[in-house]
Amino acid sequence: MTVTKETILKRINEDTGWSRHDSKKAMQKLLGIMFRALSNGEDILISGFGKFKVLHKMARLGRNPHTLEEIQLKARKVVSFKASENLRRKTNQTFDALANDPQAIVEKHLAVDDIDDFFPDEEIARAGEGIDSSFLDEDFDDEDEEYDEEFDEEYDED
Repeated sequence: MTVTKETILKRINEDTGWSRHDSKKAMQKLLGIMFRALSNGEDILISGFGKFKVLHKMARLGRNPHTLEEIQLKARKVVSFKASENLRRKTNQTFDALANDPQAIVEKHLAVDDIDDFFPDEEIARAGEGIDSSFLDEDFDDEDEEYDEEFDEEYDED
């Protein structure tokens, strides 16, 4: 199952009690900040989660897999993600549980709420609780919607 932007919006809304509008603005802000940083070649480190890194790929000779024809690939930048040790460990625990008991993993996904396992610091784990979301109105402008639309167009699933 793929977690979509809509799923994340619903979780933000449910977990924080913010309105759907405020939840969407918060997510747009976050994605806009990340989009701009990566577009400018900056890396993003989210402690306990992982690191997004911009890599520079050199021009090289490639091969069309269908025709086996050699083609020249241009130099380009790509974004890579490296999961934190914490995320890798949690992912492997889930995988090990699936290998041993498939029914347990189904039940776990139906009732998952282990953000405390990911981020042991309670302030981080429950960051949305008791926060006045009105701060989101201060800086929100159409520029962020532009970045969100660019992000959506570039990364929408086909």
